[in-house]
Amino acid sequence: PNNLTGKTLYVAIIDTEYAPHLFQCLMKNQWVDELSKHWFIDKIEYFSRIRWTNKQCNITTIVTPHPKFKDTLNPTSWILVNTLKMFLERSKSPYLFIVGDSCYLKVNEFVDFFSKFNGRISGGCIEQRYFFQMLLIESGIIISRQTVMNFISDSAMKTWDVASEVGITADESFSQIGDQVGLYIKNYAENRFVGREFR
Repeated sequence: PNNLTGKTLYVAIIDTEYAPHLFQCLMKNQWVDELSKHWFIDKIEYFSRIRWTNKQCNITTIVTPHPKFKDTLNPTSWILVNTLKMFLERSKSPYLFIVGDSCYLKVNEFVDFFSKFNGRISGGCIEQRYFFQMLLIESGIIISRQTVMNFISDSAMKTWDVASEVGITADESFSQIGDQVGLYIKNYAENRFVGREFR
């Protein structure tokens, strides 16, 4: 589409298994390879807490820094915040697409959606608790570069550290910090990102 001129996207796939599995190759065959052929895709990379290679489909993870908190119950917040930081270092793209490692994406529809997207953030949303909405990584979240910088500002990093230390999930941490940086998550929900409800 013409309105994609100069607008590139970096895709960060977040590993949840920490080891190679067949489903990663299925996802790659279903949509990752097809999406990667589009000119506006800067890179598609896999982020994990450990390095592994899936030799069946040539996937190797990028490892986030070692957690500074010992015995973290849930490393997902640590992986996510470091993925945000590494995106800024690894790419100059104005947009980041964060997505889980076991999702399905309709490429043509996604390209159409992204070509019209000029906002700060968008993704699939659920109500985790009464009046607390979360955008879901497993559904995919598009976020602008400037908004990524807001999410890793000094004040936000204090919240990330607490979330990482006590093992709060990445979805919840991300949405809490969204409130902190002035984004009421429900206002940025998009029902075309199929989420937890599908499962």
